[in-house]
Formats: sequence, C-alpha cells, structure tokens
Amino acid sequence: MKKFRFNLESLLQIREWEERKAQQAFAEAIARVTEAQRAIESAQGEKENAYLAWQTVGDRRFSPAERIALQAQVAEVEGRIAQAEQRLAELEEARRETMEALKVASRNKRVVENLKEKRLQEYRAESLKQESMEIEDIFNGRRSA
Repeated sequence: MKKFRFNLESLLQIREWEERKAQQAFAEAIARVTEAQRAIESAQGEKENAYLAWQTVGDRRFSPAERIALQAQVAEVEGRIAQAEQRLAELEEARRETMEALKVASRNKRVVENLKEKRLQEYRAESLKQESMEIEDIFNGRRSA
C-alpha cells in the first residue's frame, strides 16, 4: 500500500503560520499593555514626589509663585496619568482583540489537525484491512495448493 499523504498539508502549514503570527501579535499587545501600566505607575510616582516636595517646603510659608508652580506640576502629571489611562484602555481592547484572533487561529489549526488525524486513522484502518486481505489470499493460496 502506498505511503500516507495528507493532501491539505500546505493548508495546515498556513494555519500554523497564522497561529504563530497571532501569538506574536498577542505577545506584543501584552508588552504594550505592561509598558502603559509602568508609565501610569511612573507618573503616579512623580505625583507623589510632587506632594512630598510640598511637604518639605511646608516648613515655611508658600509664596504664590511656588503654590502655582506646584499646582501646575501636579496638574500636568495628572493630565499625563489620564492620557496614559486612556491609552491603557485602548491597548487592553487591542489585547482582547488579538486574543480573540489567536483563539480563532488556534481553532482553525486544530480543525485541520483533527482532519489530518482522522484521515491518518482511516489510512491505518484501510492499511490493516488491505494487509489482512493479502494474508488471507496467501493463506487461501497455500491451502488450495
């Protein structure tokens, strides 16, 4: 009997390639989300440092210029935090989308793999059937001779 050959092997390779691409995109999305979270944490640290600066200056009276400068610094940091949080929300949505794309790619690959496995099992069953028929033919040929 001829050797097993899966005629959709090229489709399986494409599905594997699509899955790898989806995994890479998902990993990149996770990295971007992590980076955005670090940016938020960093900005919050800057805000805390600004408040600590207020406390160190608190031993004496604030001049109006110092108060305005410190308030402007905190407002600027809060603005960056708000922007970073908005960006984080967008990146998390993109991460969810890439996760869905990865699930679809994995599902598509699994479908082709299952088809290959089913055809391989059918091939093996047919091979065993063919082999048993050949053995039976040999046995019957020897018995009649």
